[in-house]
Formats: sequence, C-alpha cells, structure tokens
Amino acid sequence: MSHIYLIGMNHRGSSVAVRERFALSDPMWKTKRPIPITMESGGISEVAVISTCNRVEIVAVGQGDNIAEDLLQHWAAAVSAPVEELRGAVYILKDLEAVEHLFRVASSLDSMIIGEPQILGQIKDAFRLAVELGTAKAILTRLFH
Repeated sequence: MSHIYLIGMNHRGSSVAVRERFALSDPMWKTKRPIPITMESGGISEVAVISTCNRVEIVAVGQGDNIAEDLLQHWAAAVSAPVEELRGAVYILKDLEAVEHLFRVASSLDSMIIGEPQILGQIKDAFRLAVELGTAKAILTRLFH
C-alpha cells in the first residue's frame, strides 16, 4: 500500500539561513534531479517539491519502510550538506497529516501572513514542474487538484 509523505521546513521551525541552505530551486531540481533519483531505486513512485522563501517541502508517494529516510538522504546530498543537519531541521508527516498540511499551506493558513495569495501559485508551479518532469502521477495529481 502506498503512503503520502511530506517532509519539510518552514518559517515556524527554521531560520531563513537554514531554509536557504536546504532550498531546492527550480534550476537545481531540473538539472540535478535530486529526488527523482530515488524513484529509480527506492519505493518512491511520485514526488513534487515546493521551495519558496518561507518553506521547502517535498511531497512524495511511496511504499516501504525507509521512504522518509531515503528522501532525507537525497535532499541532503543535493545541497551537499550532512543529513544529520537536515534531519534536525525538518518535520515529517504521513498520510492524512501530510494531506491536511498541504491543504493548510495551499489555503494560506500556514503562511507568515494569513491569506497570502502567492503560495497557491507557488504550489501550482511546483505541481506543474513535477508533471513536466514526470514525477507526478495519479495520486499527486488528485491531491494537488
């Protein structure tokens, strides 16, 4: 059975410096492809990355016991940082908690300024990029829609 994972950091639990250090910008995501690599060898079947000035979040669908750890390892490697440093800065949500969090973010309830309209556009852009890269399939498509 597949599960939905959300691993991330935001303005509530991480400083700007930490978020910048672990940012996965669009150019990096397109060229280095840090997370899709895990799709080739691990149990990850879908993935999207939301990376803004106030948050970095990876939403993934997968099967297996080590999905969250695999995502952390590849994320740390993509930014050339020790995984222990990343592990101490993130939250890991699974299934319903992950979905609820994503909806709170999309509706701007988890923003520095409640009602900020910009985040929904950033989430749409993240999904569009995942579709372009072939990393969003049935489950993430339904979730993001």
